[in-house]
Parts: sequence; C-alpha cells; structure tokens
Amino acid sequence: IGGGLRVVAALGESTGPNLDVVDYNEHAIGHGADAQAAAYVECRTPDGRTVFGVGIDTDIATASVRAVLSAANRA
Repeated sequence: IGGGLRVVAALGESTGPNLDVVDYNEHAIGHGADAQAAAYVECRTPDGRTVFGVGIDTDIATASVRAVLSAANRA
C-alpha cells in the first residue's frame, strides 16, 4: 500500500476517539512543483457515527495525517 494509506491505517489505530478508517482517497491539486496533495478519510466512531476528514499539504503523508486528525476532531 502507498505511504499515505499506511499513515492513515496507523493513525486510525492510534487516534484518541478510537476511529476505524472506512474509506481513504487522495488526489493531486494542481500540477508540477506547485502541486498539493488532498487526502480524504471516512471514519466510524465506536458508537457507529460516521465522520469525515480532509487534509491538504504538499506531502501526501502529511495530508493523510491532517485528514485523520480532522476526522478525529469531529468525533
């Protein structure tokens, strides 16, 4: 699996609210040296609620971390 997805899987196991990562997507925003990465996660809380998170950064691993933290803040 890609670096971003590995980060998401690891964070999903270690976040405070005990989130399960249900879905993960990523894509580029822009082209060339100025491109950024966008990561999207869908997570499930222990009580069954669904929360989403989005992260944007020039590095896909950092964007993935931001997405999981964004979802955790909504949990």
